[in-house]
Amino acid sequence: MMDLLEQADVWAAPIEDKPGGLADVLRALRDAGANLQFIIARRAPDQPGKGVLFVTPLQGDREIRAAAEVGFNVTRTLHSVRVLGRDRPGIATEPPPP
Repeated sequence: MMDLLEQADVWAAPIEDKPGGLADVLRALRDAGANLQFIIARRAPDQPGKGVLFVTPLQGDREIRAAAEVGFNVTRTLHSVRVLGRDRPGIATEPPPP
């Protein structure tokens, strides 16, 4: 049985595709107190030297303000569902409780 199933906003920001580019952006979120549960970074094939970072969750004014300062916005092209429950094989295949 799942304990929690909820939609989660995914935030995206551009990053420099160079050593330290990812760390520079994540540091701003860390300093604001963000406790990230999902992080994906990838190169932007159509923009040499650039990449994009996706994270969730960002909560509270302090985290959201810090995220905006380094270029984060809620993305509507990547969707996320957060599933919390006991850690055991097959939990994600169970139907939600009524």
